[in-house]
Amino acid sequence: MGCELQISAPRNVFALSDTACHALLLGGGIGITPLVAMAHQLHQVGRQFTLAVFARTRESLPLRTILENSAWRHCVSVHLDDEAEPVRPADLIERSPLGCHVYFCGPAGFMEGVQQATKHWSPDRVHFEYFQAPAVSAPVPLTTAEPTARSFNVHLARRNMTLAVPHNQTIAHVLQSAGVPVDTVCEQGICGSCVTPYLEGHPAHKDMCLAESERASNIALCCSRSVSDLLTLDL
Repeated sequence: MGCELQISAPRNVFALSDTACHALLLGGGIGITPLVAMAHQLHQVGRQFTLAVFARTRESLPLRTILENSAWRHCVSVHLDDEAEPVRPADLIERSPLGCHVYFCGPAGFMEGVQQATKHWSPDRVHFEYFQAPAVSAPVPLTTAEPTARSFNVHLARRNMTLAVPHNQTIAHVLQSAGVPVDTVCEQGICGSCVTPYLEGHPAHKDMCLAESERASNIALCCSRSVSDLLTLDL
């Protein structure tokens, strides 16, 4: 009681598009949590959407009271694993209206299925949020994992400072140790808080938050590395 806490402003890297004619919200299990917030917003501004919820059984359905009693409950469809003929997310994606944007969140298998079903879509119509970075099937030590798991240098253009990044440290940690402010939250490349523009070099992107078009000029400092010996950051 009576303590003062320093907090940062909220960040949203899983935001609704203003241009979508229809929003298809796909939630697997507790992954519906951010989508319920989106449904509230879409209903409030009078935009068309469908919230499709996927769960194992009706008893395990998250946020069931909200789904059944909200003003937008007519926009909700529930799909259960124990149904005789369960509906897949891909089925709803295939039937979605032209120009629709899809938003999805859920466990790894669910995410992979939706990614596959939307791989032919324009990236600006596909929006997602992971619980955590997808696991690598056969993890290996960073020292031998791949050619990018080696030392390289980062040059901070605005500060005219060059720092060495060892094979066992992230760019973010090296910068923070040198007194350069870098925001980090998830440290898995999911939240986007550490995303920074780069000016020269060839990054090895390992994030789950940037679109391919964004990777052309940005890098997530908490997880990505460099293929080139020198990477120049706009810092």
